[in-house]
Amino acid sequence: MSESQVPPFDGSSAPGAQTGPSSPPPPQAQYPSTPPPQYPAPPQYQPPPPSWSQQQPPRRSFWRRVLGKIGVIILVLSVLMNIYLMFIVSHLAAGPFETSILTEGKENQVIAVYKVSGVINDKQADIFDLFCRQVTGNDNIKAVVLRVNSPGGHISACDRIYKQMESLKTGGRKLVVSMGSLAASGGYYISVPAETIYAEPTTITGSIGVIGGWFILKGTLEKIGAECIIMRSTKTRAWKAAPTSFEDPADYQMKELQRLLDKMQERFEEIVKQGRGAKLKLKTARKTYKGADGKEFEVVETEPFNGKIFLSSEAEKMGLIDKVGFIKEAINEATSLAGLTKPKVVEYARRKSFVEQMGFGASSSVVNLETLDEIQTPRIMMIWKVSQ
Repeated sequence: MSESQVPPFDGSSAPGAQTGPSSPPPPQAQYPSTPPPQYPAPPQYQPPPPSWSQQQPPRRSFWRRVLGKIGVIILVLSVLMNIYLMFIVSHLAAGPFETSILTEGKENQVIAVYKVSGVINDKQADIFDLFCRQVTGNDNIKAVVLRVNSPGGHISACDRIYKQMESLKTGGRKLVVSMGSLAASGGYYISVPAETIYAEPTTITGSIGVIGGWFILKGTLEKIGAECIIMRSTKTRAWKAAPTSFEDPADYQMKELQRLLDKMQERFEEIVKQGRGAKLKLKTARKTYKGADGKEFEVVETEPFNGKIFLSSEAEKMGLIDKVGFIKEAINEATSLAGLTKPKVVEYARRKSFVEQMGFGASSSVVNLETLDEIQTPRIMMIWKVSQ
């Protein structure tokens, strides 16, 4: 039989095979299921740590750092200095005064308003002198309104302002004074040259008189164990630098000071008489007073030359002032006196220095040379209160 005729083998004809109905196939072998093997993940690449030279910036030398800081400081100071110089140049170019227009008007009909406030000293007199130069150098200024709010001050400074007021009047300017809350003693002294004096209803004025005073430190020095030795040349022993704060004044020294005060009082009275003329109403009477020690004393006094202060209504009756009114009325009076039709009212004020504009004043030290000088030097003043 040929190979193609061989029947296919199905296992039924194998030896030992059972014949009959077909049996189910033998069960297949079961193998336990095992998870696939787990392999660790390959390590990620880590760059090598930087070296110490890469971690730390290179240090500069000590002197290099110092020079760098000095350079920055110099640069800052240079910028500040340039700003300061620019401000100074602009400040000088602008002049010593700031001006503000209170009322618009014609350029050739100017009324200049200037304020004198506080204790009158040499600095105030210097600034007023500059103001007068501004006025006399400007033909457009026809009148000046002086606003006074002062208790007075140093006698020489008050006299300088008085003289400048006289020169303004001589130069053809019309003068009007507007008194504020206080225009006493030296404050009244500088007001006398005005053609018209206005005072507000609550103004305190008068106090026509001269006063002197100084501190006595002798007892205070003894309490703290200090002593001041004063020596004078032989020929000046009686008068040199007398009296002082460290010695009790002698009787003859007090009499000499009294004489000086009386002479200055006479000048004050004469100036008021010349300035007010027939408007002034004088009253002389003998009066008795009781002093601080309880003793009575009698004096012949002439009002208003007795040093008293007065309200504006009383001052008007005595001829110390002309009218009760405010600065607006004073400006209207200046307009009328100068014959102006449409005045331009300009207020002049001292221009503040760079230091003042930056908010810094004078030296804040409690004791300085100026303070010591004021303490030990007798001050002869035209002022309402010595403590001012």
